[in-house]
Amino acid sequence: MRKTEYDFWPGNYISFPSSIKLFNDEETGWAIWQSPVISVTPESSMKVEVHSKQENILTKWSLVRVDGFDGEKWRWVEGMRLPLGSTGWVPRNFTFSVPSDIRAIKVGLSCTHAVNGVPAIAWFDDLGVYQDGVLIYANDFTAPLLRLAMSVAGPLTVGAGAIIVSEGLRPAS
Repeated sequence: MRKTEYDFWPGNYISFPSSIKLFNDEETGWAIWQSPVISVTPESSMKVEVHSKQENILTKWSLVRVDGFDGEKWRWVEGMRLPLGSTGWVPRNFTFSVPSDIRAIKVGLSCTHAVNGVPAIAWFDDLGVYQDGVLIYANDFTAPLLRLAMSVAGPLTVGAGAIIVSEGLRPAS
């Protein structure tokens, strides 16, 4: 089974209260998360930042990739392979120039497949996309329903996968 889910477990996020977790226990294929379409200016300078954590990446790799739309089709523009193995949280980034025919991009996060029944897992948090030094897209991977609850119910905290009301914390904007 390949799945993408929000992870609330303490230690499995950088920005409170959650991260995105990509899990793959299939022997082929990838678990994938993709951003919405982001408008960009051709030939501008771009930077993609994200924190990643991974477990049991035994073959191939986890990947942060950028696809661009040229008016007819989506195609690979730039990306970064994450190393094999298991790691704690690591900040990662890469830069690139937008090709002259690209006016929109999507950022994809992916996790490779299982090996000999050992599932591959990759977590991502605090994704930022910058154009000419200006932040144009950010995602801290706060679960949408939790974000809604935080805006309606007020300050919340999450511990061990449960939502607990707490004083003095401010909801994410």
